[in-house]
Amino acid sequence: MSYAFDTLSRAWEHLKQELPAEHRDGVVAMRFGFLLEELHDANHRVNDAINKDSRVTADAQRLDAALNKSSAA
Repeated sequence: MSYAFDTLSRAWEHLKQELPAEHRDGVVAMRFGFLLEELHDANHRVNDAINKDSRVTADAQRLDAALNKSSAA
């Protein structure tokens, strides 16, 4: 799930910076990070099927474009 996972992780890092400082390392933020890692690991267990899914790729591309637009502003 390399491209999708990388894009999702980058989005999470971006969004985490928007959180109040006291929540950045809180339980919800920590659990969300763990969930991202589990999704990545699960993708490997299913022979990269998630990363190869065209809908996942299309959504990752849209998210990537939004992140690029956001960081350019």
